[in-house]
Amino acid sequence: MRRHIFAGALLLVLAVAEGSLWPSLTGIRLRPELVLIASSVWAALTGTEGFFWAAGGGLLLDLISGAPLGANAAGLMAGNVAALLLDTLPIPSTLFRCTNWVAVTTLVSHIAIIIVLRLNGQAVDLITVFLNTILPLLIINPTVSILAYVLLSRYDTRRQQAELLAPTLR
Repeated sequence: MRRHIFAGALLLVLAVAEGSLWPSLTGIRLRPELVLIASSVWAALTGTEGFFWAAGGGLLLDLISGAPLGANAAGLMAGNVAALLLDTLPIPSTLFRCTNWVAVTTLVSHIAIIIVLRLNGQAVDLITVFLNTILPLLIINPTVSILAYVLLSRYDTRRQQAELLAPTLR
């Protein structure tokens, strides 16, 4: 139960930082997608639990950003599903597996968001979005995911150790 509270609090902090704090404090429009990175790394490390992070974090982003409800959530879910399907590639390093997962999720998520926006009747300049947003994020997100991997893998290891010790402490 405690890990779900941790996940919810972490996603809320990341969504607020990504959607509100970062742009207003720095003035920089292009930024690492913290919720995408955290949920993708967690999905790569733990499997299905990361998909709950993606859905919840995506909905938080939708509420904060004013995007059509479900756009970010659908994008994050589609991206993680695509990454899961491609995860059968023989990548020996867990770190590189996670950075690959984040890159695939970044690309597919943005394609899904573009589709949702177009279905809502909003004009999207595909070339500009690809060159000015998606392409740079394919470098930024996997790079930042290295730090996320280090932090979340340590948390996951400690969590697993605590779960193993819990029955013996009773």
